[in-house]
Amino acid sequence: MGRLPVPSGAGGGAGGGAGGAIDNNDCRGKRAATGKRAIVTMNKNKKTTQILLIIAGTFAVCWLPYHLYMIGEMRRRIRKGRFLMRSTMS
Repeated sequence: MGRLPVPSGAGGGAGGGAGGAIDNNDCRGKRAATGKRAIVTMNKNKKTTQILLIIAGTFAVCWLPYHLYMIGEMRRRIRKGRFLMRSTMS
């Protein structure tokens, strides 16, 4: 017995015929737009991260001298025995 032909669009396998099959060319525009959108979003996220790192770094650099001074001052007071914990509830 021979094989019977399958009409196009009737489930004849992967990529068989123009009737019901999805052509890959139809989705390329949507994929390209989605890819561009993802790249734009990623670039915005990178820029936001960079700005936040600059702000946090500037904050740390500005306050670093104060904290180093205070740490040194506490160490000097502890060595001299003048470092007393004061209670605010007295």
